[in-house]
Amino acid sequence: MTYADKAKEWIQSSPYVDIPVGRFTLRFHMTISRDWGWTWDFMNWLLPKDYFDSPEDVYFEDIYHAMTADLHDMEFIDELLEAMQKKPFNQGEAND
Repeated sequence: MTYADKAKEWIQSSPYVDIPVGRFTLRFHMTISRDWGWTWDFMNWLLPKDYFDSPEDVYFEDIYHAMTADLHDMEFIDELLEAMQKKPFNQGEAND
């Protein structure tokens, strides 16, 4: 096995978190960015097309933009979950 294969296997087996929001599940995967820094990767390409511009998308974007942590912070998931507990999703999120 080459080092490239080992690196690929290690990255693919790294931790991920599934966070349910309304009808959808948002997946965040811990990985390494191009500059070799740790980052949470929001795997939005896994979401169906009807997620985008949905009330769930608006809710997540509002929560995300109000946070102080970003995807490069190890505590991002903890802060996201805490923010979501303070402002639970409801089906009436405005789509501004």
